[in-house]
Amino acid sequence: MDNADNLVLFPSSKNFENFSPEELGTDPLYELLNEFAHIEDDDIWDDDEPEINELMETAPTELPKFESHSELNQMLCAQMEQLEDLGQRLKYYLGEIELYIPEKRRK
Repeated sequence: MDNADNLVLFPSSKNFENFSPEELGTDPLYELLNEFAHIEDDDIWDDDEPEINELMETAPTELPKFESHSELNQMLCAQMEQLEDLGQRLKYYLGEIELYIPEKRRK
């Protein structure tokens, strides 16, 4: 492949005059990029805020520890069985609801 395969030219740009920034006015992209420029990094996260301190106190600091892999395996198997049961229930309820949908009854 030739490197010129992806070459993009804009010949119409030669027909436009060069304008100064004052003539073009304000650039909305520049304003958008600098929308929060007045905020300093120290203002974003303040350790003295009571809400943040309260959340940090209630957050768990350690994961639960399991005595063995079999205990973890049993817990995961129980959760999987519950999810399978829930999936079967949802499938049944959706089947019951479809009986009352007019488009499904006609087919």
